[in-house]
Amino acid sequence: MLHITWHRQFSDAALDTAIARHDKIVGGLSSTYLTLHEAPDGAPSISARQRQRIRQWLDEGDRDGTHRQLRRAAFVTDSAIVRGVLTAVLWFGERHYPMKSFEKRTQALDWLRQA
Repeated sequence: MLHITWHRQFSDAALDTAIARHDKIVGGLSSTYLTLHEAPDGAPSISARQRQRIRQWLDEGDRDGTHRQLRRAAFVTDSAIVRGVLTAVLWFGERHYPMKSFEKRTQALDWLRQA
């Protein structure tokens, strides 16, 4: 399981570094993996450029196979508004793996274990 922590604020350079680290970790995997995304400081403040970069990265990963081993992705936040937005966004994004948002870490872990 890959655990990703989203801080309240982060720079464009920090996002690019995190993406590169993620791809390096999962690029050579021969087995499947799960991701647990958490935002312990509340919903991250993501700029339009960062949202575009994340979307581009997700699309590229689907096309080039970087994310081919990903089985499920869970997002944990205590904000009902952020969970609602994530759910709406996830409806519009076609991925080969299920993604879901949760209020509690235990709920997310239970769902991930069902994979």
